[in-house]
Amino acid sequence: MDAVTLYATWPNLEAAETAARQLVERRIAACVNLLPNVVSVYRWEGALQRDSEVVMLVKTTAARAAEARDAIVALHPNQLPCVTAFRIDSACASAPFLNWLQQETL
Repeated sequence: MDAVTLYATWPNLEAAETAARQLVERRIAACVNLLPNVVSVYRWEGALQRDSEVVMLVKTTAARAAEARDAIVALHPNQLPCVTAFRIDSACASAPFLNWLQQETL
């Protein structure tokens, strides 16, 4: 089973938690971790920015990853949300965890 962790950033905990609940309730994700108070430094429209953001880690299957990405984008308040993906190496990951992940996203 191929698993994926999606990485996204959110402007605040309330918006991130609302989206996380929807992803899990809709079984698009098995689990979502929210890491608040991350400092992000980036350039936007030619100016250097520094913001406090929330990092979202979404654990899902490769089969549901595009659906999860689309849901994140649809739920996100920002004009250009950050959404990236990391494949989980099933040879190194916990097999019981991967089995649980698959069962939760059916």
